[in-house]
Amino acid sequence: MKSSKKNILIYINTFFYYFFFLQPVYADTAIDVPNQVYNTVENAKNDYNIFEQKEQEQEYVKKAAEYIIMAEKELERAKQSNLDARDRLVRDQKWLEEAVQDKQNAVNEFARVKEIGATNDVIEEKEKEVYKADDNLQRAAKEMELAKKDKNLAEEYIPIAQANLEKATKQRDDLFYKINHPVASTSFITGFKYYNWDNGNETHGFQFIQPMNYSYYLNGTYLGIYTNHVITKNSIAGTSGTANTMTDTKIYFKKSLIRKKYTTEYSVDLNLPTGEYSLNGKEASSRVGDDLAEIDKYGEGFQVKPGIDFKRRLNRKETVMAGTSYLMRTPYDEISDKMLNLSVLKNYLTNNILPDEDGIATTTGKIHPGNEWNKFFRYQYATGERQFIADIINTTYGRSFYDNGISYQSKSEWKFRLTNNQKIARNQELLTYFWTNVQGTDYYSTQVSKSEPVYFYGAKWEFIINPRQKLRLSADVMQTSGSRYSGLLDGYDFGYPDYIYNEVAGRRKYSLGIGYDIAINKTSSLHIDLKKYYMKDGISTINQIDSDYSAQNYKGYGIFMLFDKQL
Repeated sequence: MKSSKKNILIYINTFFYYFFFLQPVYADTAIDVPNQVYNTVENAKNDYNIFEQKEQEQEYVKKAAEYIIMAEKELERAKQSNLDARDRLVRDQKWLEEAVQDKQNAVNEFARVKEIGATNDVIEEKEKEVYKADDNLQRAAKEMELAKKDKNLAEEYIPIAQANLEKATKQRDDLFYKINHPVASTSFITGFKYYNWDNGNETHGFQFIQPMNYSYYLNGTYLGIYTNHVITKNSIAGTSGTANTMTDTKIYFKKSLIRKKYTTEYSVDLNLPTGEYSLNGKEASSRVGDDLAEIDKYGEGFQVKPGIDFKRRLNRKETVMAGTSYLMRTPYDEISDKMLNLSVLKNYLTNNILPDEDGIATTTGKIHPGNEWNKFFRYQYATGERQFIADIINTTYGRSFYDNGISYQSKSEWKFRLTNNQKIARNQELLTYFWTNVQGTDYYSTQVSKSEPVYFYGAKWEFIINPRQKLRLSADVMQTSGSRYSGLLDGYDFGYPDYIYNEVAGRRKYSLGIGYDIAINKTSSLHIDLKKYYMKDGISTINQIDSDYSAQNYKGYGIFMLFDKQL
């Protein structure tokens, strides 16, 4: 029963590892970071569990070999005992035969001396010899019986010892087969995620997401396929936008070569353009900041990202890692209409100056995104009681450009992350984190962005109610004084037929959440989360041309329910 309960808990944890590991990773957002944090801890737990499993396997192999040696020695002893018993039986048989003959001789001699009328002393002496011979005969007979019993026992124990050896050999062979032929783990996850927001003025909306995730793991090989169906409705400044579409499909492949102290991981991630990226006016207006809703871009074209990671285990508890990946991206239409450069719009509204006919002043929807090169280093301390992870991540970006020649290049980005998860009681854990992103100022398509550090920090308390159920409470904060993306605006609102990237000068978001997990059975589980948040934005960049776009405050909530089935 204890083993069954333990397996259910391991199963619940495995769900989170596969689900969050296989989710697409975009830029760090207030929504995505808490998931990444939890994923970081689960990866550390998984690394430790794999190491412990390998150690246990080696210990089992060692013990299995010892049992075989013991069984072989036991069989040899049984065979030797049988040989010894046979030799003893032969000796005792000879002793008995000699004793019979000695007694007969003694009896005959006693009869002879009586017959010839020997003296009483001689007769008494011969009579004693008869008694002595009879006693020797009795002892020989008893030893003969004991020798027979020992021989029978030795003969009976040989097949028992042989069976013990065969059993030990089979256990070893079964263990080797289990190690060399592990069972594949597959799962399918679906459900829904619902986000709702309202600034108490003219901006409100919702986003409904149905995720579909298939994952497969076998002997260090990971394969994941992930996509979403998303429905978004957003109203802002009198303009309403809606979208009902699939997102791109993410395919993740990773192969881990696990050795005693070193692990090398090769990965290839694909982004298949199954989502809609050439958006019409209504669909474009549905896009909101990705700190407000999970999905902003529904499609980003075909992408390939190969990567390689190295892990070096320093000891049972400490591991260092380093890795790199390179994202190669292909052109796609961001929207079907034009996106407007804010400076052009401002010039048009102020001076009534239209862009040149060749479109140099404006940008078309077709974008050729720059590639991305990611590098990271990690220190990890992991035991069954605590996981501490420190990350340094650097991402450099290639130049992106539009068909008309306008281009931009995001500056190098650095991420520093501290994550700690501690078991504070037998059935309780406390997770805390502090992450920060630092990126240089860059000219991003529509306006000069003010880049300041972005801070993410928070905590989560987890309580194991029983082996089938978990409860968790969370609190998360995101804050920055720099520019933050806040969705697209319809240029028609400003008298110009283009779309404008909207940014805000600073943002703070506070989130509180409660979650509940239940293992329905050994192959199915249900995960429910409720979140409430408050977000305060700084003044909008559009405020330069329209004073109505002042600082905004948002309130919202999220409801999430996911069902996981092990196949």
